[in-house]
Amino acid sequence: VKVPVVSTDSNASNVAVSETDGEVVISGMSEVHRKLLQKHRVNIMQNLKSHIQPVVDWLFSQMIINDDQKEEILAHNTNSKKVSALLDTLPDCGSKAFKEFVNAVKRGNSDLAADIQH
Repeated sequence: VKVPVVSTDSNASNVAVSETDGEVVISGMSEVHRKLLQKHRVNIMQNLKSHIQPVVDWLFSQMIINDDQKEEILAHNTNSKKVSALLDTLPDCGSKAFKEFVNAVKRGNSDLAADIQH
């Protein structure tokens, strides 16, 4: 029996849905990329504070984050909290989120972009 999959996720374009042996599989950010964000969180927090706005704008323009997520991230009263909110949001933004995050960071800090990929 095939059951239609209905998504209430506003980032549905970033989520791949497939059916394997009757099981629905929803893929988001890979575990490897999640762990890289976790591993480099302090480095990202320290180095992205002064460049958070362009990163958020890039992710929004690439449809990685939606308008509500963008507003929620930018509503925080310090840049540190904005970076933290972004890092908390990214793992739920689909399989392209890490790649586009790195692309956004690279525009302002190529050394940081290189570091967070390893």
